[in-house]
Amino acid sequence: MKLSSTTALAILATATAVSAAPSHVQENDHLPYQASNSHKRDEEQQFSNKLNKREEQELTELVQYINNYKARRDAIDAEIMKRDYAIVTDVLSAINQSQLAPKILDYLVTNQTFQPIIVNVLVSVMKSGLISLQAVLDALVSSNLAVNVINDLIGDCTLYVDLFNIAKSVISDLATKVKDLISGGISSLVGRDELGEDPLAPYVVTLERRLDLDSVVDNLLDSLYKSGLATSVVKDILTNSDYIPFAINLIKSMLANNLIDIGSIISALKQSGLIGQLFSDLLNFGTLQTVAVNAFAAFAGTCQGSTSGGISAGTGSGSGSSSGTSTITTGGSSSGSSSSSSGGSAAVGPCKRRVRRRRRRRDLY
Repeated sequence: MKLSSTTALAILATATAVSAAPSHVQENDHLPYQASNSHKRDEEQQFSNKLNKREEQELTELVQYINNYKARRDAIDAEIMKRDYAIVTDVLSAINQSQLAPKILDYLVTNQTFQPIIVNVLVSVMKSGLISLQAVLDALVSSNLAVNVINDLIGDCTLYVDLFNIAKSVISDLATKVKDLISGGISSLVGRDELGEDPLAPYVVTLERRLDLDSVVDNLLDSLYKSGLATSVVKDILTNSDYIPFAINLIKSMLANNLIDIGSIISALKQSGLIGQLFSDLLNFGTLQTVAVNAFAAFAGTCQGSTSGGISAGTGSGSGSSSGTSTITTGGSSSGSSSSSSGGSAAVGPCKRRVRRRRRRRDLY
C-alpha cells in the first residue's frame, strides 16, 4: 500500500512525538521525589527543633524541682536546728540547776565518751578565740595556777618584750622596779608552795564520787551524746557568758583530773592571739603584779635574745654604769652589760642561777 506524502509526514510526526514522550515523563518523574525528600527533611528539622524545646522544658522543670526541694530542705533544716537549740537550752538549764551541776561536772570529766569531747572543744574554742576569757582567767586565779602561767609566759623569750610592754600599761614604774631588782638581787617568787592546800583537790573525782552519780544524769548525758549535740552543749558552756560559773568549774576539773595542762592552755591561747589580753587581765590582781615584776627581772638575763621588739627592761644606757644591768632594747638585741661593777657584785647571776621552785602536781603535768 502506498502512502501519500501527507500521510507519511503525519505518521513521522506522531512517531517523533511518541519517542519524545518517555524522556519528558522520565525527567518530570524526579520532581515529585525531590519535593517529597525536601518535605521530609523539613519535617525532621521541625521534629528536631521540637525535641530540643521539649528537653529544654524538662531541664527547666528539673531545676525548678531542685529549687523547690532545696527550699523545703532549708525549711526542714531550720526546723531541725530550732529543735536542736531547744534541746541544748534545756540541757544547759539543767546544768545551771545547783543540784545537778556537780554531778554533771563529774560525769563529763570521768566518762570516757565525754572526756575527748570536752578536751577537743576546749582546745578548739581557745585556738579560735571564741573562749570566754573571763572563765579561763577566773579558773587560773582561783586554782592558784596564775602564778605558774605568768612565770611560763615571761620565761618565753619570744613573748618577753611584748609582755613587758603590756605590763607597763598596768604596773607603774615597771622598768625602774625591774632595774632595782636586777641590781639589788631578786626576791623569791610567790608560788603555790606558799599557799598550803591545793585548791584543785576538791575537783579530783574519786571512785566514791563516780558511784554517787544519779541515774537521771547518766541517762540525760547518754541521750545527749547519742543525739550528736554534746559538742554544741560543751561549746556553749565555754563561750557563753551566761554559763561562766560552770565553765570555770569545768576547766578546773579538767586540770585537776589530768585531762589538760597549763602548757596546752597557754599554747592554744597563743595561737588565738588572746594571750596578751589574758596577761593584762592577770596583772589587775595586786599579788600577781608583784609576781610579774619579779619574773621580768628574773628572766631579763636569759631573754636577751628576744626579737619581739619592745622597750628596755633594764637601764636605758646599757653602758655598764649600773651594776650588772641587762637591757632589752627596741630592736630586741641585748645592749646591756652583764659584768660586775667595781663593787664586784654580778646582778645577772641571780637571774640565771635562780631555781624556779614550783610544787608540781603529778596529776597536772
